[in-house]
Amino acid sequence: MKKLIICEKPSLARSVLSAIPERSVRRNGYYETNNYFVSYAFGHLFGLADLESYFPGMESGRWTLDNLPFFPEKFNFALKKDPKTKKVDAGVKEQFGVLKQLMNSPEVSEIVHCGDADREGEVIVRLILMNGLTKKKPVKRLWLPEQTENTIRKALDDLKDDAAYDNLYQEGLARTYIDWLFGINYTRYVSIKSGSLMRVGRVVTPIVKAIYDREMQRKNFVPVKFWKPVSELTKGDVKIKLTSKEAFEYSDQDGAKAYCARLNSADLTVESVTKKTSVRAPGKLFSLSKLQGELGKKYKMSMKDSLASVQALYEGGYVTYPRTNTEYLAENEKERADKIVALLRQKGYDVKEKTGKKIFDDAKIESHSALTPTEKFPDLDKLSENDRRTYETILNRFLAVFCGTDCLVEKTEVVLDCGGIETFKVSGTVVKQKGFLVYEPQKEKDELPAFEKGETYPHDFKPEEKQTEPPKAYTLESLNEFLKNPFGKDLKKKGDSESDDDEEYRQILAGVEIGTEATRTGIIENAINSGYISLKNNVYGIEPKGIAMVNALKELGVDVSIDTSVEMSKLLKRIYKNEARVSDAVGAARDEIEKGFSRKDSSLSEQSKFQDHNNKNEIGTCPCCGSPVLEGKMNFYCTNKGCSMRLWKSSRYFDAIGAGTMTAKKAAAFLKNGKCLYKNLKSKAGKTYDAYIVADFTKTPVGFSMEFKNDGRKKK
Repeated sequence: MKKLIICEKPSLARSVLSAIPERSVRRNGYYETNNYFVSYAFGHLFGLADLESYFPGMESGRWTLDNLPFFPEKFNFALKKDPKTKKVDAGVKEQFGVLKQLMNSPEVSEIVHCGDADREGEVIVRLILMNGLTKKKPVKRLWLPEQTENTIRKALDDLKDDAAYDNLYQEGLARTYIDWLFGINYTRYVSIKSGSLMRVGRVVTPIVKAIYDREMQRKNFVPVKFWKPVSELTKGDVKIKLTSKEAFEYSDQDGAKAYCARLNSADLTVESVTKKTSVRAPGKLFSLSKLQGELGKKYKMSMKDSLASVQALYEGGYVTYPRTNTEYLAENEKERADKIVALLRQKGYDVKEKTGKKIFDDAKIESHSALTPTEKFPDLDKLSENDRRTYETILNRFLAVFCGTDCLVEKTEVVLDCGGIETFKVSGTVVKQKGFLVYEPQKEKDELPAFEKGETYPHDFKPEEKQTEPPKAYTLESLNEFLKNPFGKDLKKKGDSESDDDEEYRQILAGVEIGTEATRTGIIENAINSGYISLKNNVYGIEPKGIAMVNALKELGVDVSIDTSVEMSKLLKRIYKNEARVSDAVGAARDEIEKGFSRKDSSLSEQSKFQDHNNKNEIGTCPCCGSPVLEGKMNFYCTNKGCSMRLWKSSRYFDAIGAGTMTAKKAAAFLKNGKCLYKNLKSKAGKTYDAYIVADFTKTPVGFSMEFKNDGRKKK
């Protein structure tokens, strides 16, 4: 008897196999050893079935408002279809057949669930078991925080019942259900109303809306000019700018000049010089979003590229599981961290002998600890540039956190008094001992020249024209920060960084976030691919289609706001904590969606419709849905991607009757009149005749019949 290990993907299967000290034989879709079968999925083999599959006969039909909003009594799963062909991929079908045969084989006594160590991985393999296992068998869980051989071996010796992860599965299932409900209902609804494919979702929409709002704030920002008294203080070769705390309205230049005159009439005297040496703390370890923000800021690396790099490093066994939302390590990981630190010390790095306690905090961890290097070190020369940069960034942060030498900085603060009217503070920093800055250099404030108490300096304050600045556009780093903690500014308690940190993690673990570390990258990438937003030089911008989508939602009264998304996320976290049920989440989503259809009978204004014509020739209006029809290379097609209307330029039917290629003029006639006159058609006997060809747009594909010009007779 053998154990069957079902891995989420082939690469994971190979990693698991490499840790099993048994000779293996490769079979069709799996590997076999003395004690194991090791097989795999291709990520998601199953997905929720399309809405049309719930209505027999409508599987290939056009989208319609008649069956919206839709809430199934029971959610149906099906093997995933190729998005282009709309058919189940042969490889997916074949691999599921292999898994089904293995899991039901009498040779298999136990099944080991080895999905990725997150809610998505839990759902992927459980759906395979749910749809393929015909007879109940014991199911264990292989939970891998990293893919080193030592970790895999230890995990294989310490398998838990998969039931221990039921709450994670329930949360993942609920997330799948509610995101399907929001996406299926609102995407069809808004697409039909706008005449163009508009993907709407619980997470993608508030992300687009956030970027839209910021862009509108910047676009509509009206700068306000004002005056600031400014002087330059010269000390040797160093020039220091002194800026008054006072500000004067632009219309009050005389008031600004008068205040400058007061300052200039007084002595500028050094009131105090304070020097303080302190230990500077490094940053915390990386969560995925913090790492992506750092790589975006430093190397202009997109979220898609940085996720691909860290995933490749994880699959190579070089870093821990990447999709983590914390910057802390679990308290029981101290031994593992000490081992890595010892290995780094052997390589000549300046690290502590013991890792201490500060970075270990179970209260700030949900299911995965912060990103760290593992005991397996890569050959950096063999990594791609992105992978090397990503690995070095993770390694350097780990070295900084556990650096063996303190970073000592001396901060000098000079207070200058201007005749009791106003005081000015200037400061500079000198690094006395680099410590972690060896691994993570930082730009320092300029060092100050030597000041002595009681010294006076010449000065000449003048009004300097300033103006208010618009809010900054979202960068990769700032958008990540916002999505991870959308209400961060309201939650922070100023002046107490430890309290800020504790509060931030309370909110994260309560579900106050937009998307998750596991899904955010893919969703933002989809928003870019959908034409809603763009990313240029590390800055996000809104695109015309994104503006149209936001306007359409507003007109239709559809609320997929940040608040809505966060409330759903909080409910999902309650399911994970066993404080709520899947049905609670589905019910809440249903209530929200039903409200969004309150204006189902209304029409959209033209400004909320998006016509993505890309300078192609528009030849008419679709008789099925009213959207524009464009000329493509092979056909004339409806711009509403939810509509399947196509008029092909050439076909066997038209060739058979001698009609030749359909021109834009002929296609326009079909769209406008439903029929078009063709002359000199050829019969089977070789005779020529004239007749109308009539289009039946109720059929998919479009059906054609013939109506003779002279006597009105019709021929199919």
